[in-house]
Amino acid sequence: MTEESQTSGLGPNKLHDLLRICSEASTEEEQTDSDQRKAELLQDMLAETLPVEAFTGSLSKQMTTLCQAFGISSEESVGNLLSNPKTDVNLIRAIKDYFKKKSTKSQDEHDVVNLIYYSAIACALVNHNLKITKYSHHDLHKAFTIFTNVQWIPPVLSGLFGRACEYCQNKAKS
Repeated sequence: MTEESQTSGLGPNKLHDLLRICSEASTEEEQTDSDQRKAELLQDMLAETLPVEAFTGSLSKQMTTLCQAFGISSEESVGNLLSNPKTDVNLIRAIKDYFKKKSTKSQDEHDVVNLIYYSAIACALVNHNLKITKYSHHDLHKAFTIFTNVQWIPPVLSGLFGRACEYCQNKAKS
């Protein structure tokens, strides 16, 4: 018995269409996997507390060691700090600086760290009317607009970016 080809009876156009459909499905699956990884990474990073180094960057090695020994750090998670309008602006600035310097191992991790960095900037703008970056309101508006359309971020951050977009738009008009 001869084995019949799985593409037997398909003309070149039908075969081309079939391969194109399979290729598109593979790309969509990769994007879904990447979005899922980013969502999980974001959830993990937002659940962490800021390390002592984030607060003690300018302190001496002895003072940093002392702070660690006495447990001086934020007891709140990064996510809670960013979603609380009463969070002190110095803590928000520490989050921004920490995530600005944080090294990443993958593009997904880089995207998540970048999102948290911009979340801190948005938080300071919206909750404290304070710009903690050298970026212009126009550039920030563009970045925040992109983040409002990202599917893998939680609604609380998406809402923060939406309010930050409005803030920057109003500042650009005045």
